[in-house]
Amino acid sequence: MKNVRLNALNMDVSVANNVFYFDEGYVQDLKPKLDFLKWKHGIGEYPVPNNAFGHMVCADSGQGSFFYVFYLKSQDGWTDIRVRAHEETHALDKMAGLQQLNGRIRASGFNVNLPDYDYETRACIGGGILLLYGDRI
Repeated sequence: MKNVRLNALNMDVSVANNVFYFDEGYVQDLKPKLDFLKWKHGIGEYPVPNNAFGHMVCADSGQGSFFYVFYLKSQDGWTDIRVRAHEETHALDKMAGLQQLNGRIRASGFNVNLPDYDYETRACIGGGILLLYGDRI
């Protein structure tokens, strides 16, 4: 096992040695980055909504599971934090580490159980609570 650092969520998560996480940072446009990752990992259709500010890509191969997050730079630092935390929550969800974030949220007094929500809503809650309460969770 090894630890992966999720900077926006301010947490480390323990993952198998064949799990690889990459925060690709800010990109000018989401589609070219997505197209490159699709080519690199032989991924089929992987749409990006037109109104997306960031994206998380998961690719599985014989070498392991690869997770990439990347996002657009906004004019607002708060939006940047929310988008980064949102995409990291998607990655955390796919890496089976959602309970760790859920525990932090519940320990801070929020009566939220992330697994009760759909995939996109879980990421919205994770990013939103971090944006509003930061280090207090």
